[in-house]
Amino acid sequence: GFGSVNLGHQHPRIVAALHEAMRQQGPGFIPGHVNPWAARLAERLVLSAPPGLELVTFVNSGTEAVEAALKLARAA
Repeated sequence: GFGSVNLGHQHPRIVAALHEAMRQQGPGFIPGHVNPWAARLAERLVLSAPPGLELVTFVNSGTEAVEAALKLARAA
């Protein structure tokens, strides 16, 4: 259930998107490559963010998200 409860159970659009991502065999967690799906999401997040917020950081947990938010607040 991690990260899936808010999406429902086997939603057809989610299943189709996962199948398409697996079919494309894009890069995974290789540090030297940018995941094209993550890049697209980052671009969309920047477009929907308030002016002046132009960077996106993806993290693995709430702890890392809070740490990034504290660093951003400290920098501001």
